[in-house]
Amino acid sequence: RLSRHNLTGRVVVIDCVTLWLTNFISIENSTLNIEHYLDMAKAEFDKFTEPDATYIFVTNEIGSGGVSENTLQRKFTDLQGWMNQYVAQAADEVILMVSGIPVKIK
Repeated sequence: RLSRHNLTGRVVVIDCVTLWLTNFISIENSTLNIEHYLDMAKAEFDKFTEPDATYIFVTNEIGSGGVSENTLQRKFTDLQGWMNQYVAQAADEVILMVSGIPVKIK
């Protein structure tokens, strides 16, 4: 867990949220309860970002393409999108990179 580190006063770069989220998924769990994984990820994010530090999160927008026929992939895409929204809501600034061009969202 990232929250076990004392980051007070530091600049922290998490590259990337997509890979970090895979730590919460258990493919052995046949129910694929994405809401449970999202709750776990949000709680860890909140605990991790508690210390007074500068946080830079890099993430992927995997929901802009086609919809996968694979159940796990679809659910992970949903999880990624909801977590991206959660991170963006907490952020002071959000930049979307499109073909190397920064587009300010927030």
